[in-house]
Amino acid sequence: MLEEILLLEMGILQNRFETDKANNNIYEIEDNKKLVSKFIDSLEYELTKAQKHVIAEIYKELKAGKIVNRLIQGM
Repeated sequence: MLEEILLLEMGILQNRFETDKANNNIYEIEDNKKLVSKFIDSLEYELTKAQKHVIAEIYKELKAGKIVNRLIQGM
């Protein structure tokens, strides 16, 4: 069972690597940054330092043309 999960995970990582390598898009995110900031300002709580750090990483990866798939959670 563990070997099957490991093989599945390795296949997923290989697929992601190949997709990132083939992706030549550089995403325009400046307008979306304003939208994200507006959303964050509408929250009833302050984002944690870690959440803010992850958002900055996402922007950096999008600018580099990487495909980003993240879940930001916490309180």
